[in-house]
Amino acid sequence: MKDTDFKAFIQEHDDLYTTAESRMEKVLEDYGVVSWFDSFFGAKPDAIFTVLLGMMNGGACYGPRVVFPDGREELYCVLGVWLKDRKGIPRFDKSVLPTVVHEFCHSYVNPLVNQHAGDLEKAGQRIFPSVADAMRRQAYPGWRTMMYESLARACVVRYRLASEGEAAAEQQIVRENTNRFFWMRGLSSLLGEYEAHRGKYPNLDSFFPEIVKFFDNYAASIQ
Repeated sequence: MKDTDFKAFIQEHDDLYTTAESRMEKVLEDYGVVSWFDSFFGAKPDAIFTVLLGMMNGGACYGPRVVFPDGREELYCVLGVWLKDRKGIPRFDKSVLPTVVHEFCHSYVNPLVNQHAGDLEKAGQRIFPSVADAMRRQAYPGWRTMMYESLARACVVRYRLASEGEAAAEQQIVRENTNRFFWMRGLSSLLGEYEAHRGKYPNLDSFFPEIVKFFDNYAASIQ
């Protein structure tokens, strides 16, 4: 830090960081993204949602979380920055929201996939070889990561349906089919059943046996 004078570098770019942060905050406030998570997954009253702007990440994004011993959670979307204005300053609009939602969704769906991994493994092991090359090109090395991504992407479809309508949801499904998540339409429809029967399924965990059945049936259809 002393050799690079990193502190001075940060101070020199403080206006840039402040502007980028305020622009991102405005988009999140304007579209009320966080409230959708409580309505879809079930409330997490003690959770903190944080978007970290990866100024040097380009299009790379991540969705980690931290769970503290007292049960508090910090959910993160590490968002790459790929849009800029005429002055080269980062800008954000609603086009980044599906990515933000996707990354936050990992904090919900990854633990569920891990919890139900024993039930998902047989189907996952059968499905993955049929799309392995495409998955690996996207840095998804095995069936479990494929399952993480499948659930996160299907949840984004449901978010876009709720916030933008059927055309946007269809656009998202087509995009995921291009990424070789060929089961996306069926999985999204299944999550629609979850949404329609929240009295029976108060959260996604309670619905997960239906998700397991879905993947079992899809695996059985592979020739």
